[in-house]
Amino acid sequence: MNWPLWFCSIACAIQPAQRAWMVAQAALTAHSSLVVSMLAHEPQTNEVRRSACLLGGFLTIAEETGLPLRRFELGASAGLNSQWDRFRYQIGDESWGNGSSPVVLPCRWEGPAPRLDLDAVVVERRACDRRPVDIRRSADATRLLSYCWAEQGERMARLRAAMTMAQISPVAVDAEDASRWIGRAGPKAGAATVVFHSVVWQYMPPAEQTAVLTALRSHAANATRDAPFYWLRMELNEAARQFKLRLTSWQGWADRLLAVVHPHGEFALWR
Repeated sequence: MNWPLWFCSIACAIQPAQRAWMVAQAALTAHSSLVVSMLAHEPQTNEVRRSACLLGGFLTIAEETGLPLRRFELGASAGLNSQWDRFRYQIGDESWGNGSSPVVLPCRWEGPAPRLDLDAVVVERRACDRRPVDIRRSADATRLLSYCWAEQGERMARLRAAMTMAQISPVAVDAEDASRWIGRAGPKAGAATVVFHSVVWQYMPPAEQTAVLTALRSHAANATRDAPFYWLRMELNEAARQFKLRLTSWQGWADRLLAVVHPHGEFALWR
């Protein structure tokens, strides 16, 4: 081996990283107060492409009930995924949703997927978050963008488009813990009520998880065929090291696995 050449190649590879760190270190030092204030707020990615997986759950509910949807999102951050029915989805050669939407979400579906020739009409949309992001404020909008990796251009473009939509027609996100807020999500005649969330559950303290589950079961017990109730969630299954889309219905509190999904919505493998 030619040791001088090998050493020079390693040194050349390291130098750009060292230079980048020197620039980053200088920026962190110069703007330390801003960095500290940013770190006081937990990251909230609000990945809108997750809606391409959640869509299948909403379509399943719409097909089973034939009713419009009342949907309540937990841990909604800026409420971007609460606009899921306003997006356009490209599922292989098929599409669903608003054909003129500036937010286009491609997703690969495999397996016995839900039908895309169904409507899912939303008649009520509500959301909560312990510390919501108000993207009508410039600082909050910048914060939300900062949680998206800068080199992922398509992902950043989708986020910007969804934020623009939300700024024009915002979804109100109540600043409240899920365990308290969920009491408002009881079933109502003439619509299917859906409590949903994505990549939220693992961040809830155990006591809050228990309180939310208690409220969900109570709502399910009060549901009827004319006022059905569902719990839809896209969350990490730590044992399987997979993200799964699951749906629990009011009838017998029956739980089912709908799909194994990509954490950022790139694919859904339907069961």
